Amino acid sequence: MSSATAFKLDKLDKNTVAEYNGKSLITIGFYGQGSSDKKRAADVNKVKKLSVKIQGKKNIIIKRPGKTWSKYGYYPQYPAKQLTLKGSIKGKKYTVTAYGNNGKKIKKLSGKIKSVYKGNPYY
Repeated sequence: MSSATAFKLDKLDKNTVAEYNGKSLITIGFYGQGSSDKKRAADVNKVKKLSVKIQGKKNIIIKRPGKTWSKYGYYPQYPAKQLTLKGSIKGKKYTVTAYGNNGKKIKKLSGKIKSVYKGNPYY
């Protein structure tokens, strides 16, 4: 793991996971605090790909689109990618791992999805 980065990975909870029409809508992204937006955006762009593992589902790889993550999100320092999975993922364990340009792990976040948002998040 490299030195401290100015971003964190979003937890999977009721703010990032919604259940609607038998599907789980997930937002995988970054958030940061403390340092400047420029520094955070630069640190986020050091991430080449994210690996998302959810118990009972196949591993999802999200690759950086081009040189920056700006395609995924209005703010370059907080990019996020929407994923849709069949069925409920409430109560499942998950791991999100960020890999750098050199293929090394930068950050890892794991936990259990305790609560989810019920309903359409895009109304």
